[in-house]
Amino acid sequence: MLRTRKATAFAAGVSGSGFWAGQTLGRAALGFVTERYGERICITIYLAFAVAMQLIFWLVPSFMASAIAVVFLGVFLGPMFPGAITVTAKLLPKHIHRLHGFAFPESLDILVYIRW
Repeated sequence: MLRTRKATAFAAGVSGSGFWAGQTLGRAALGFVTERYGERICITIYLAFAVAMQLIFWLVPSFMASAIAVVFLGVFLGPMFPGAITVTAKLLPKHIHRLHGFAFPESLDILVYIRW
C-alpha cells in the first residue's frame, strides 16, 4: 500500500486493521448465513467473492478501492476456516474425529513454520 498505492503510513495501517476487522465481522455475521444455507455452498460463494476482491486489489490502482477490497476480502475469508473445519469433520469417518481435532490445527502450524 505504501509503495504501489502511494498511501501514507497511517492509511496503510488502517487498511491492514480493516482486514482484521473484516475477518471479525465476517465470522460474526456470515456464520449465521453459513449455518442457514450450508457450509459447502457458502464456502464456495465466499471463495468466489474473496478471489474477486483479490483481483480488485491487484488490478485497480486506486488506494481507496484497494482498501475497501481488503476489508471485504477479510469479510469473506473470516468464516472460511471454521467452515472448512466443519466440512472436513463431516467428510471424515467418526473414529477419526478426535485425531482431526488435534492434527488439523497442528498441520496448519507446520505449514506456517515451513514457509519461514
